[in-house]
Amino acid sequence: MDKNMADRLIELREKNHLSQSAVANRLGVTPALISAYEKTERNPSLERLIALADIYHTSTDYILGRTTSEQKLKNELK
Repeated sequence: MDKNMADRLIELREKNHLSQSAVANRLGVTPALISAYEKTERNPSLERLIALADIYHTSTDYILGRTTSEQKLKNELK
């Protein structure tokens, strides 16, 4: 079964041993907003999507489901 963005956000947060509150603090938002992303009630803005990818050390393409690889491309790491 393909994972949707919410599933990937939960998986990445848990893999990085972060709480919703910790992610919210890093983004400067409320934990309720992180919860809404993880429940598919809201979608992150482009700015927040990029910030989430940075926090989770992955690509925006992975979060969006455009690739199955969590690894950033080499040129994205520059």
